[in-house]
Amino acid sequence: MTFPPSVATHSPQQTFYLDETGLLRRQDYSVDIMGGTGSTNYATEPRDFGGLIVPTKRRIYDRQPDNRPNSEHVTVAVDIHTLALS
Repeated sequence: MTFPPSVATHSPQQTFYLDETGLLRRQDYSVDIMGGTGSTNYATEPRDFGGLIVPTKRRIYDRQPDNRPNSEHVTVAVDIHTLALS
């Protein structure tokens, strides 16, 4: 997917991988502010918070030239334990 310049994003070109239910499982993009470093973002462990399905575990890895993540080094880790909706 290519986002237009009017959309604020870290990378205008992104690839989204969805599972058979339509949930995001992986997102590939280049981090423009870091010189175009390729990244792979895994979204796992979805939970229902008041009807909103949220991936509660995110892991971002550097992406290698063959499109595989460098799984030996986590660049960013996010874990969501609770979520309050209002």
